[in-house]
Amino acid sequence: MTAKIVRVALAPERLMGVSCDFISSMDADSDAHLVIPDAWRMLFDLVDGSGPRDHWSLGIISASPEPGRMRYVACVRERESGTAPHGVVHVDFAGGTFIGCEHVGSLETIAKTTVWFYAEYLATCGLEIVEGPHVEIYDERFNPSDPTSVVTIAAPVAP
Repeated sequence: MTAKIVRVALAPERLMGVSCDFISSMDADSDAHLVIPDAWRMLFDLVDGSGPRDHWSLGIISASPEPGRMRYVACVRERESGTAPHGVVHVDFAGGTFIGCEHVGSLETIAKTTVWFYAEYLATCGLEIVEGPHVEIYDERFNPSDPTSVVTIAAPVAP
């Protein structure tokens, strides 16, 4: 697999999101392809009509308190009013420096890119992965109906 590797600096932000627990794409029994899209659908159902959204959202991945599972929070920037619809949580994202892999294509194939990034690239690149959430960055290049859509999958690294 040939993928574009990028270094990304994200600023701290106040976000709002919907969380879910899932089994990692690295596991043969992964349910990420089912659970994560549902979190995004729920978030957009809850925030649609609540004012303009920019073309940026963030999936935040961390350990779940439930053994064998990961926590995913589908996030958008918080409204200027600071209020969130019922069912949406506030997220104080600390920001940081990340090494990322740009997935180009359908979300149906993002698991394959994720496995390559974590099992092959990160395992051999020599970078120090630090404690902190991993992220998926959905910027203006993301369009789920476009076969050239881009999502950046990223892991926290030392600055």
